[in-house]
Amino acid sequence: MCLYRGPCSNTTRPRCLMVVLALSLLTILLAACATMDQFIQTPKATFDSLELTKATLLDCTLTFNFNVNNPNPIGLQASRVTYDLKLNSVNFVRGQLDQGLSLPARGTVRMRIPMQINYLDFYKSVSQIVSTRCAAYELRGGFSVGPLTIPFRATGTLDLPQAPNFSLESIAVNQLSWSGARLICRLRLTNPNGFDLLFKHLAYSLKLGDASVVQTTAEPGGPIPKNSATMLDLALNVSFTQIGRSAYQLLLRSKVDYHLDGRLVFDNGGRQDQSLPFDLSGRVPLSKAR
Repeated sequence: MCLYRGPCSNTTRPRCLMVVLALSLLTILLAACATMDQFIQTPKATFDSLELTKATLLDCTLTFNFNVNNPNPIGLQASRVTYDLKLNSVNFVRGQLDQGLSLPARGTVRMRIPMQINYLDFYKSVSQIVSTRCAAYELRGGFSVGPLTIPFRATGTLDLPQAPNFSLESIAVNQLSWSGARLICRLRLTNPNGFDLLFKHLAYSLKLGDASVVQTTAEPGGPIPKNSATMLDLALNVSFTQIGRSAYQLLLRSKVDYHLDGRLVFDNGGRQDQSLPFDLSGRVPLSKAR
């Protein structure tokens, strides 16, 4: 019996065949869709870890690691990996990976998303960076597998660099005479970070008692190793004719009140140099050269 309502004749028979073919094709497509839903599964990306490398006080490289699982019996190719990073709920970095990602059949592969960030793109100064212990991050993105977009997401907190600690350990008085003296100030710099700390120079001024001794700069002898301290010897030539004869009497004591302030100056990778201020005061022992 023909599905076309009406008598089948030589004129209407092609129309009957088209209706039958259309219904048959629809039935096949519905069956195929049901089969695909049953056997083709969507890959899934799971956040694994966050790596921090090439770190300085001003910038670092972040690498977000995801495990991408393909549950299907055939390999797939992912492309167009895009991402959007927020710090403290503020849009910070957007980007796209150039390379694709091969997903093995019934396997898991590591997807790495590296990005270079400069903290000064988010914070206004080095002082603001080091006074903030951590920042909340949220990374969202997706990658394409055919017509599908597979989303991924990562959240957590990012530890920010910490300020180095300063302490004036001692002052050695060398070549003391009625006209002046040579002082060696031992300054301890402690780096609490998990990376070496390198600065361009140290600008400072020193006051002993009521006498302003010097305003000058000092070059670093090398980087301050990570999670450790180093000593920086500041050699100063003091003229009593410039700062007053009272400074001579101060240097005869075993201890003296001091005020040391200044700033560490850092290279910002071609941008304007940045500095971190410090301010110390107290009593420091004086040692005399024999």
